[in-house]
Amino acid sequence: MAIIALYYYLTIYLAGIFCVESQYIDYNTTGRIVAGKVNVHLVPHSHDDVGWLKTVDQYYFGGNNSIRGACVQNVLDSVMSALFEDKNRKFIYVEMAFFQRWWRQQSEAMKAKVKELVNSGQLEFINGGMCMHDEATPHYIDLIDQTTLGHQFIKDEFGQLPRVGWQIDPFGHSSVQAYLLGAEIFTGIFPRHYDPPDGFTFEINDVSPPIQDDILLFDYNVQERVNDFVAAALAQANVTRTNHVMWLMGTDFRYQYANSWFRQMDKFIHYVNKDGRVNALYSTPSIYTDAKYAADEQWPLKTEDFFPYADHPNAYWTGYFTSRPAFKGYVRMLSGYYLAARQLEFFKGRSTAGPNTNKLADALAIAQHHDAVSGTERQHVASDYALRLSIGYMEAERLVASSLAFLAESGSSIRQENTVTNFQQCPLLNISYCPPSEAILSDKKSLVVVVYNPLGWKREEVIRIPVSSEKVVVQDSSGREIESQLLPISNTTFNMRNKYVKAYLGKFPRETPRYWLAFSASIPPLGFSTFMVSGARQTGPSSTISLVHTLEEVTNKTIEVGQGSLKLLYSSDEGKLTHYVNTRSLVTTAVEQSYGYYSGNDGTDKDPQASGAYVFRPNGTFPIKSENQVPLTFVRGPLLDEVRQQINPWISQITRIYKGKEHAEVEFTIGPIPVDDGIGKEITTQITTTMKTNNTFYTDSNGRDFIKRIRDFRTDWDLEVNQPVAGNYYPINLGIYMQDNSSELSVLVDRSVGGSSLVDGQIELMLHRRLLHDDSRGVGEVLNETVCFLNGCEGLTIQGKYFVRIDHLGEGAKWRRTVGQEIYSPVLLAFTEQDGSNWMNSHISTFSGMDPSYSLPDNVAVITLQELENGKVLLRLAHLYESPDFNLIPDECFHPFVNRFLLLLESKYMVYNTSQGIAPGKLNVHLVAHTHDDVGWLKTVDQYYVGSNNSIQAFFQRWWRDQSEAMQQIVKQLVSSGQLEFINGGMCMHDEAVTHYIDMIDQTTLGHGFIKKEFGVTPRIGWQIDPFGHSAVQAYLLGAEVGFDSLFFGRIDYQDRAKRKSEKSLEVVWQGSSSLGSSAQIFAGAFPQNYEPPPGGFYFEVNDPYPIVQDDINLFDYNVPDRVNDFVAAAIAQANITRTNHIMWTMGTDFKYQYSETWFREMDKLIHYVNMDGRVNALYSTPSIYTDAKHATNESWPAKTGDFFPYADRANAYWTGYFTSRPALKRYVRMMSGYYLAARQLEFFKGRSNTGPNTESLADALAIAQHHDAVTGTEKQHVANDYAKRLSIGYTEAEKLVASSLACLAESTSHNGCQSPAIKFQQCPLLNISYCPASEINQSHGKNLVVVVYNSLGWKRDDVIQIPVINDDVVVHDSEGREVESQLIPLADVYVALRNSYVQAYLGKPPMDTPKYWLAFMVSVPPFGFNTYKISGSKSGGAHLTKSSAYTFQRSEQSTIEVGRGNLKLAFLADESKHTNYINSRSSVEELVERSFSFYAGYNGTGNDKDPQNAGAYIFRPNGTFLIKPEGQIPLTIMRGPIVEEAHQQINQWIYQITRLYKGKEHVEVEFFVGPIPIDDGIGKEVATQITTTMGTNKTFYTDSNGRDFIKRIRDYRTDWDLEVNQPAAGNFYPINLGIYTKDDKKEFSVLVDRALGGSSLADGQIELMLHRRLLLDDSRGVAEALNETVCVLDQCKGLIIQGKYYFRIDPLGEGANWRRTFGQEIYSPLLLAFAEEDGDNWLNSHVTTFSGIDSSYSLPDTVAVITLQIHKVTEMSLSANQERTELEKKRLVWKVEGSVIQEPLPRGGPVDPAKLVVELAPMEIRTFLIDFDQKSHLVYDV
Repeated sequence: MAIIALYYYLTIYLAGIFCVESQYIDYNTTGRIVAGKVNVHLVPHSHDDVGWLKTVDQYYFGGNNSIRGACVQNVLDSVMSALFEDKNRKFIYVEMAFFQRWWRQQSEAMKAKVKELVNSGQLEFINGGMCMHDEATPHYIDLIDQTTLGHQFIKDEFGQLPRVGWQIDPFGHSSVQAYLLGAEIFTGIFPRHYDPPDGFTFEINDVSPPIQDDILLFDYNVQERVNDFVAAALAQANVTRTNHVMWLMGTDFRYQYANSWFRQMDKFIHYVNKDGRVNALYSTPSIYTDAKYAADEQWPLKTEDFFPYADHPNAYWTGYFTSRPAFKGYVRMLSGYYLAARQLEFFKGRSTAGPNTNKLADALAIAQHHDAVSGTERQHVASDYALRLSIGYMEAERLVASSLAFLAESGSSIRQENTVTNFQQCPLLNISYCPPSEAILSDKKSLVVVVYNPLGWKREEVIRIPVSSEKVVVQDSSGREIESQLLPISNTTFNMRNKYVKAYLGKFPRETPRYWLAFSASIPPLGFSTFMVSGARQTGPSSTISLVHTLEEVTNKTIEVGQGSLKLLYSSDEGKLTHYVNTRSLVTTAVEQSYGYYSGNDGTDKDPQASGAYVFRPNGTFPIKSENQVPLTFVRGPLLDEVRQQINPWISQITRIYKGKEHAEVEFTIGPIPVDDGIGKEITTQITTTMKTNNTFYTDSNGRDFIKRIRDFRTDWDLEVNQPVAGNYYPINLGIYMQDNSSELSVLVDRSVGGSSLVDGQIELMLHRRLLHDDSRGVGEVLNETVCFLNGCEGLTIQGKYFVRIDHLGEGAKWRRTVGQEIYSPVLLAFTEQDGSNWMNSHISTFSGMDPSYSLPDNVAVITLQELENGKVLLRLAHLYESPDFNLIPDECFHPFVNRFLLLLESKYMVYNTSQGIAPGKLNVHLVAHTHDDVGWLKTVDQYYVGSNNSIQAFFQRWWRDQSEAMQQIVKQLVSSGQLEFINGGMCMHDEAVTHYIDMIDQTTLGHGFIKKEFGVTPRIGWQIDPFGHSAVQAYLLGAEVGFDSLFFGRIDYQDRAKRKSEKSLEVVWQGSSSLGSSAQIFAGAFPQNYEPPPGGFYFEVNDPYPIVQDDINLFDYNVPDRVNDFVAAAIAQANITRTNHIMWTMGTDFKYQYSETWFREMDKLIHYVNMDGRVNALYSTPSIYTDAKHATNESWPAKTGDFFPYADRANAYWTGYFTSRPALKRYVRMMSGYYLAARQLEFFKGRSNTGPNTESLADALAIAQHHDAVTGTEKQHVANDYAKRLSIGYTEAEKLVASSLACLAESTSHNGCQSPAIKFQQCPLLNISYCPASEINQSHGKNLVVVVYNSLGWKRDDVIQIPVINDDVVVHDSEGREVESQLIPLADVYVALRNSYVQAYLGKPPMDTPKYWLAFMVSVPPFGFNTYKISGSKSGGAHLTKSSAYTFQRSEQSTIEVGRGNLKLAFLADESKHTNYINSRSSVEELVERSFSFYAGYNGTGNDKDPQNAGAYIFRPNGTFLIKPEGQIPLTIMRGPIVEEAHQQINQWIYQITRLYKGKEHVEVEFFVGPIPIDDGIGKEVATQITTTMGTNKTFYTDSNGRDFIKRIRDYRTDWDLEVNQPAAGNFYPINLGIYTKDDKKEFSVLVDRALGGSSLADGQIELMLHRRLLLDDSRGVAEALNETVCVLDQCKGLIIQGKYYFRIDPLGEGANWRRTFGQEIYSPLLLAFAEEDGDNWLNSHVTTFSGIDSSYSLPDTVAVITLQIHKVTEMSLSANQERTELEKKRLVWKVEGSVIQEPLPRGGPVDPAKLVVELAPMEIRTFLIDFDQKSHLVYDV
């Protein structure tokens, strides 16, 4: 025990702390429009695609984030919270498909608050449809329907009407959008897409610089950002009329963390408006529109549309007009079906029990999205859209069946609910699959076919259905037999049927029909007719079997097809169409039809634009020619004729001419498009005539208006033609036509396609696309649609139709409009089987929804007839012609039906039960929500902070100061309730390898003090989850002694972890100190794998790729049972390697919870559903709750001693390189640590002042420098620079404090108060490289130099100090005026080079003069005090001044050169430059010592697939060891003198070494200079020095733990497991902060260091230190930067040179500890030097020249160090001074240890004697006291 008395000489002035801090700022966001200024309307928005790269559900819930981190639910949650915070903020929202889903999930309270936002104008709905529909490929009816659906929701819920259209992302814009979905409308195009101006995007991951308005931030930039804002605003104003500009503050899926946006916009509005040059305001498009209108400006007129769109040359977005043609056809088919289904739903009446059209409505609405029907989505998203449509169809199909049955059954007049008739429908009828019609019909069974017409006029149509029998007869509703025809089904159709039925339905078709049965049907408007198909009797009439002819059977040169007015003529020679003839209209035109393909461009280096889903960029046009003659088959019959052509193996077509029709129908089948040649293809068809069309043609706008197009021409600008094909393509939804002066050719389509007229007289349609390259527009996937069958996958085959007609000029419009509407609204077929022949008598066989005396004219279409939920009927009529010709419809036309309500299954608000506590008898899964926020790593501290709120104190403290009082109160409540818990609680999560224990204590105390002050709580848990290995000091000192009950960490060696898993020993009781034993033990746990959630996909950040809990039963990805099973499986797996029934899941990782809703929402769900499942128990928890639960089990735990170093995460990957990485930064941190210790003492002695400088800035900088990616050297270079800058700023402030404190103590008035001392002390932080302007004065001019030497230790010190001087005639006097012995040592060239280079680099200016000498003299300094020395010029030099004598020895001159004049001598052997005899005459120790340098070549794993591990900032992985041999003999220069003797050795061009022996000292000081390490050979190098003795050390050595305990190490051995050695060097390196020693049975050999580094004993008797590292590769541990430090001087950059020292000594066995401890503390706390000039010779008489903070009769023993001296409180405290020691001991948990006998804890120091103030310290004990001296002053002491 050491007994010490605390007596102090104290002069204290206690005052407030002067410190500029972050503070809460109330930003003024009330900006409104200001007349006469440019008004910048900031419009916050998020563009949320309703599917694109992910499905709708995935985007909403944040699923499948491996594709993209996007979660709309987060956007809306986050935005609402942000809007609630400030009533001036605004937000607009567009996509009701998302908002509606979110709305249904909200509580009534939340809904009420959101309604307030809408009513106040903070939240505005614009556009308001279910999605932001495309404008090229949807039909206008679909546009209306999806918009109506969204608008109705807004009206019902909010009573609002959207005022503004917002089509910011569609790829071109249609005239229909403008006038139909808008009006004659004010329209604006954004200057640059829909993003903010450059530099103003503020999502978490965006790179725009935020406004940093904390004056303490290094990156403070308010004025700079305001200037940026004004410049961008004026630039936009220059391209905009009026003084209003709109900034779109958002883009795709932004505002997932809305505060990151609103915080910045608040600041911009505040500071920009203070600046005053422009005016900024929160706005919406409505406000902006009103402002533009109020300007009374005249605006340019725009007609037509904005197609086609190109975003740069050769990049026309015209490919998507055709992309995914099968999907486009499916959408169009279901659109027509939905129109009919709604009508039937109306006629039947809505039912609460039956099916409805809602799902189909929703599916069709989102299918109109601009990345849906456009075909520009990813394949799995297209599949999802199709699946939604299919599900919607199936629901609507049931509705249609029940409605038709209801209408058809005879009891319909009494409106019965439960119908008997079971109607079937055939959605795959186009490929001849229709099971009800394929049944074999007997004479007793008949097929009933109901044909429904959704149009308002009577229709005559030919119906085709597949049948298996050729003996059939068809009757109408009156029982009359009607004409029918059997056509053989083509081979192409058979192939499609067999493949695609299996692909889509998962089963093969059971029957194979032989024929199409065609018959004529007459159907009333908005009604149906019924037809009976029966088996024909043997003798009765039956359908006509078509006549089939092939080309070979034809003798005429021309073949005529068609029986009515229309005839098509074919050439028998070539098998091609030649003429179109209409005998009624007398139109005869030469016509050809052909196919071709464009090869998809794959881009070049100069122009990489490829053809893809969006972009059509052809690389040549190639006609598709049939081999020889095109084979033709002619099928003739009474109702229709067909021409069947097989163009090539993958294109066939059937041309049909129907009886009574004057157009041709062309059905094409294309695919699989071959791509074996590596070329993508885009398939087109051409219809070519001789018409002279003068570059002109017409295409429809969304199926409505036709717009004139002129090839290679734009109305609004002079077109530069760079893509003559793609640039002339336009979207076609209804049709395309062209005309000359006599005729017009019209082509109508059955789906959206792209088309053009590229040559006069020709129309071209693109029918199919298959491409092999992505076009780089974001989808990141090639447009290569495939279908998979049993025998593999092949390209998609599509089947479709187009319709052709030629009319006289001006006569085609009626056909285009009428037939166009009939194509959109085909007749609907329903089938049922009937026994007997009584159907027509027992059922209503004909129905019309209109009065039988009336029919709509064929220029008016009923495009909506729908019963709404409120009982009203929505009727929408469309005039189809462009000229006015509208007929009114009387009300009585429509049958009235009873309104009924509809049962709708939908998302709803759900309350999750998260109240679960611990459940006895169950496995309890403690979910611990956390984020690991590095205080610098890849970004600086400021850069990490500004984007997010974080929980580590360095961050939390800053965040706290930014909050309002109201917010602070809320947070305090969270802390009080236990919802928010502070753990660890330091300013950072410090490293445990390369930090000194004093620094660890200081940074922890700083954080704990903040927590105690603000919240009155003391952290209970240690949380070192990321440091790269764990120290014994952390366990007992920064764990138990701080008052922690447990310590958790993430990283232990992979071999250790594997063994602990198998033994269930991941959790232990850790006794880190052999001296303190069980009195300082702690419960400690290593996580099963790092500090992340468990395997199984439980990461829930927005961009995490793992499956979320999808608990909406409507979702396709509903997965509650799956996710519960995953949870239970992961829990049980962890329980199997853990003791007790409690496991902890760390629910978070690096910088998570930036979107906290995504995590908490999923954890809420998991807790809810897992606990409903009941197999395990899930609960929200904290490490404290978990610790208490573990303790309550009364389990015995394995014991752990020692530490967890070194750490490897896999074989060949030892994290031992960082022990040395960035050695200059490590030294700077250590130097500042010692300086901070001294500065605090001096601050105490002077007294704190509210007007003067203080140590707080240095305290903060040092605290974060202890972070595990700071002093470790594992950060990026710019971050290392930032840490150094912070230290420098902190030092500058503390330097002023030290100077003023010493001045106050030295001035005679200091005891009476000192505010402005006259003395201006200077200090020399670059003294190590001989730069000290204060000492380099020319003393020959009569100026004297005063040197004050301060000793921060508690014992008297006698040391040699060295300072650079210019003069060689100086004399040194002590404080008594006695001359002191001194020595001049010539300044070596190595110092001069360092000085000249690095002073310029660090200070930005070269040194003025170069001193000639080091002046060395002995000083004697009292404890906690200073002594004063004066250096004067002397003409003759001082009597006690000696100039060193210098000798340079070569090998041949002398065999032995001896250095040293005291007990210790080194004898250098001249013939062996590395060998030295170490001789201590006092201790009789003699040893041969060899010193050498070597380097490890950094391993380059590039290209090594099996083991790619490189050496890097973290990892030490050598690729061989190479001795550094000098070029020739090493010259040895000896400097001799009375105080110090030196041996200088130039090892090679980049290594220099000085060995020193001081008078009266018995250790060797070695100063080394290493660098720049050469890398010209492409090899990174790690430089080490070896000190080798002859000692037999038996593989054993000892290294310190954070500068405190020494721990025994055995080479290639671990105490806790059998080590598998794979890295014999790296695996034996350990961190060294204080020193390393080894011993044999007689001696012990100690080496101490001046900074943290890595070291080992790789051979017996040898100690190795790694001094410097320069590597060329990253080691793949996240920093993504090579450890290649350089320093630049005047634009020349070189590798870093480091300078440092180590010290060694050899003692008799057992006698080295005292030197290691005492001198080790002196290295940490060097003497502090301050300089002043003296004019005259009066200093010693006019100033206090000697001072000690301890009574002159007492000195602390050299085994006791005061490590903290600071103003504070009273009594003995915990180590971090945040709780009384007695309270800590009362609360301390006692843990059972496996196999241990109950033993008394090792003795500790007893209580303080209150009278004598005697403190008792046990070995290795640190005790902390708050000592209150009076009412005004108190201090904290760590001893």
